[in-house]
Amino acid sequence: VAAEMVETSRLFARVAANINMEWLEELGGSLCRSTYSEPHWSRDRGEVIAYEQVSLFGLLIVPRRPVSYGRINQDDASHIFIRSALVEGDLKKPFPFLIHNHDVIERVSNMEDKIRRRNLLTDEESIAQFYGERLFGIYDVRTLQKLIRERGGDSFLRMKEDDVLQRKPKDEELSPYPDEVVLDEHRFACAYRFAPGTAEDGITLKVPMHMISALSASSADWLIPGLLREKVAALLKGLPKEYKKKLPPLSHTGTAIISIIHEKKGALPSALSKIINEKFGVEIPTSLWARDALADYLQIRFSVVDAHGKEVVASRNIRELQNGIIAEAESNAFSKARLLWEKTCVTLWDFGELPTSIRLESGDCFEGYAYPGLESSEGCVNIRVFKNMQDAEASHKKGVTALYAIHFKDVLKHLKKAITLSGDAKIWADKFGGVNQAENMIASKVAHTLFSRNIRTQDAFINHAEHIARQILPAGQAVLKKCMPLLRAYYDTAAALQNLEKMNRFNNPVLQYLSHLKEELDLLMPKDFLIKYDDERLCHIPRYLKAITIRAERGIAHLGRVIAKDEEIKIFTVKLQDMVNSVAVGDSEEKLKAIEEYRWMVEEYKISLFAQELKTALPVSPKRLEKKIQEIERSI
Repeated sequence: VAAEMVETSRLFARVAANINMEWLEELGGSLCRSTYSEPHWSRDRGEVIAYEQVSLFGLLIVPRRPVSYGRINQDDASHIFIRSALVEGDLKKPFPFLIHNHDVIERVSNMEDKIRRRNLLTDEESIAQFYGERLFGIYDVRTLQKLIRERGGDSFLRMKEDDVLQRKPKDEELSPYPDEVVLDEHRFACAYRFAPGTAEDGITLKVPMHMISALSASSADWLIPGLLREKVAALLKGLPKEYKKKLPPLSHTGTAIISIIHEKKGALPSALSKIINEKFGVEIPTSLWARDALADYLQIRFSVVDAHGKEVVASRNIRELQNGIIAEAESNAFSKARLLWEKTCVTLWDFGELPTSIRLESGDCFEGYAYPGLESSEGCVNIRVFKNMQDAEASHKKGVTALYAIHFKDVLKHLKKAITLSGDAKIWADKFGGVNQAENMIASKVAHTLFSRNIRTQDAFINHAEHIARQILPAGQAVLKKCMPLLRAYYDTAAALQNLEKMNRFNNPVLQYLSHLKEELDLLMPKDFLIKYDDERLCHIPRYLKAITIRAERGIAHLGRVIAKDEEIKIFTVKLQDMVNSVAVGDSEEKLKAIEEYRWMVEEYKISLFAQELKTALPVSPKRLEKKIQEIERSI
């Protein structure tokens, strides 16, 4: 604003005053020019906005003002709204139809995660087109809400799977990938993710912390049928070259294996070794299967979670988790179960029924199972809660045995008198650690035979007690009678070794050899041999003991020759020790039984080498022993 305008060489304004730029837009009216830039979705405003710039005769009077873009360019605003608000879901509060559609898209995406191919879910352009066909001219939350009210609901905006599928997968594509699996009697949901290179790639099972110790590594191999073919192919590919050369082309081998691998028990490597041996005649030790070299997605990922579902630790190796400190951690539900069930110093079955398992619950959340059982203690038993069914059962049988020992304490005193060793038996027992040790072992055998039961109720406990009450003393006499020839055979062998030591006390090589045989004697007749060995095995023990005596006597006369034969045996005894040392929690019953059979085959082989006149109980040779070793190596 100026008081006057003076024009000389130029036009000048005199007595000028400041003006407010905002006045110009109103005063300029239609002379003002507006331009719009950067149209975009505003989550806070719930609409598409752009920045307006206003000028008057080239003078910038509004540099950057956010305005609703829908009234300026309805089509463009609608396109942006659909892309950002609906397709990308960038809303303060999502509409119910968006939640539904997101679930539909997630289901299809999960299908892709299962089959590990991104060729099912349609692209964002097609999803935007779905909304565009139904929401012409809609560019903000307000107008969308109005349209839904006018249409009487949002069903016209709800997607079906066909709306987001590029192609419909066949049932046989998806059926090998279950949504949930059962592992060792526990049900788990499967979470699939196709994300190579990430920690979560593949299949994840969420396992409550207290349940991880109860799971079997071998059972997990068979949980997802859809992975089996790839697993087999990868394991075959990882074999050493010398074994692959013995097999048909790996693709044919894999197809043949898949067609006959029906019994899904035990560990996969063990099953593969067995099938390949039966079908192709090739022995492959299970240790050669490179399980660790499998791609991550072929190995199930176990996510150990706390009571709130938060991941504590994860691994694709169950045993690694079981051996870690988390296996010792307790959930609140498990701690409550211990407080509810555990008792100490129990001497009577006055606690009703002891179930094989109990549910663990934290509020409304089911956490799995725990396993009650009795535990033997000094002069009494305890009731304990275990995390593992196998541990519970093993402890419970010992606890029941101890409770019966308390129940029959007077009868067991009579038993002690009835099995008192006398005469020559006392002399024989002296070599076996003394009379008391031998008598205690006989009493323990009676208790183990009659008392060791998986009894769970008071009635069953009382009924069994009534049933065996009159059997205890006769059983003691029977065990005593069975034990006498074993103690005598042990005495004869121990005495023979002792006499030979005296006769050769200055011959160090002989003494060293005899010391080795004494170690074998102790291994053959441990202090609990009556309980450790079944009746069928016990009848062979005197023959094995006699073989040690013959071996010692012949060794004195022909030490060099016998030591050479010892080297033949050593190959198999060292292998036996390696097997025993490698036994781990979770090893199959099949493997444990095979190791036990191998142990006695080695004893029979010793007879065939050193005491042929005693005759072997079964055919045995290095070739048969090697075959047994291969059978064990195929087992897990």
